[in-house]
Amino acid sequence: MRKSILANGDSADLWRKSGEIHFEMNFYEEAALACDNQVELGQHDLKTWVIWMDSLIHLKEWEQAIEVGEKALEHHSNKASFLYRLAGCKMRIGMKKEGLKLFEKAKQNLPLPSKINHLFPEFTKI
Repeated sequence: MRKSILANGDSADLWRKSGEIHFEMNFYEEAALACDNQVELGQHDLKTWVIWMDSLIHLKEWEQAIEVGEKALEHHSNKASFLYRLAGCKMRIGMKKEGLKLFEKAKQNLPLPSKINHLFPEFTKI
């Protein structure tokens, strides 16, 4: 994969595959970098944004995950999967009121998915 990316660094498809593979292998820094490159190349699919945000969440990069989530909402407005992730990140950095507001907004669009519970177990108590 690395040789392919070096030879074709402007291939969003290769960056997408790299991000997915690295995420599955729990190489979150590499996955985040791959997603960043893919978005820079103009690819804004939902899965890329989710992998990017989840990678940053696993790395406990809350502020950066919030930035990515807010950019994702520009391309996928009011998508509950991003709203839940943003809510969790904001709560983790002490912005509880704003986080709860986003949580309630997400909950109106989609019941709490189990994948979100794994990222933010505290949501099961809300």
